[in-house]
Amino acid sequence: MDQAKSNTSKIVSWITGIIIVVGIIYGAMGKKTTDDVVSGAGGTGVPQATEEQLNIPTSASTNNYKDGTYTATGTYDSPAGNESLKVTLTIKDTVVTDSSVVVLATNPVSKNFQGKFAAGYKQYVVGKSITSISLDKVSGASLTPKGFEDALAAIKLQAAA
Repeated sequence: MDQAKSNTSKIVSWITGIIIVVGIIYGAMGKKTTDDVVSGAGGTGVPQATEEQLNIPTSASTNNYKDGTYTATGTYDSPAGNESLKVTLTIKDTVVTDSSVVVLATNPVSKNFQGKFAAGYKQYVVGKSITSISLDKVSGASLTPKGFEDALAAIKLQAAA
């Protein structure tokens, strides 16, 4: 009986070790979800779709957005699965004059990162032209901005003149 317990313990140790190694490899491939860096746009080397590629008016045409308040839900993939974030922007003369975010994540870790994002993103959005907003990492959240960008693209389509 002790031999069976010993073998089971060894198997559990091996499986735990494999899981740890896979996690390290996964993290080394850039799939990190934690980062203490606070930054605005750029800096990660991750390609971003341009407004032109998304068929969204560019900043060369500054009056292509109707004034108003627009809301959209953006989605993104997290290690816990698909998550959502609700974004509301108020636009006046193509400048975002107000913004709010509603945390819709279901996973506790994702909720935490969305909360951190919501607490720190406005400085990169309010007072900026809707055509120049591009968020990469905010308050340690590196995936939540992808949901914001998804919602932003939908809002640009709604507001297009």
